Amino acid sequence: MRERELALAVIRQAISDATTKRVVGAARRGGSAASVTAAERQEARAFLTDRTGPWAIARRLWCDAAGVTPAWLERHVARSLV
Repeated sequence: MRERELALAVIRQAISDATTKRVVGAARRGGSAASVTAAERQEARAFLTDRTGPWAIARRLWCDAAGVTPAWLERHVARSLV
């Protein structure tokens, strides 16, 4: 997988995790890939929305690798998390 495709996949997964309605307990076993724990959902939301700190830096780096602007992603996520 090329770098850009990987970066886009990371961003897509974070959006999916942040917006999922299927939240399972932390001790899940063999759970669906479509479900996440509350902690995973919160981490995805932090990755997508934090203004400063490590998640904001990581988001900018992944956006750069994916060829999208952080501002575009922030607008997209703002609509998704409403």
